[in-house]
Amino acid sequence: MQGGARPLPNVDAHELVIGILLGSIVVYAERFPPALLRLADSIVGRMLLFAAVFLAASYGGWILGLLAAVAAARMFQYVPRIEEGFMSEFEVRAIPEDAKKHEVHRWFNEKLMGEHPYLYESDVIESEPVQGFSGKGPGSMGL
Repeated sequence: MQGGARPLPNVDAHELVIGILLGSIVVYAERFPPALLRLADSIVGRMLLFAAVFLAASYGGWILGLLAAVAAARMFQYVPRIEEGFMSEFEVRAIPEDAKKHEVHRWFNEKLMGEHPYLYESDVIESEPVQGFSGKGPGSMGL
């Protein structure tokens, strides 16, 4: 009976290094700097990650492709998100608790989309009347 370690079948050294690198990305994705994660979440970053997953699957096999896809998904998991959807230099106020309980003063689109915001930037709408075309003067049909 012979003992000892056996070499891995059909694994090249560069595939092993890429696999270890992708595995470390999967494990340590939450420790990446937020600027790098935001770059990965941009259009260019998503295209590069898609190309990396495609190349890993094409040239490294389905195992490296799956590992690259998991690494990309883990990177997207820790992208810093904006909570309310607006970033303002103005004062942001919280919606009172009694308004939340009675569902009063909700905008039509909030009711339609099922949104329940807890911050608002302004409760005043500034609008002007539409300056319409009167039909008199140059360019009118004269009807």
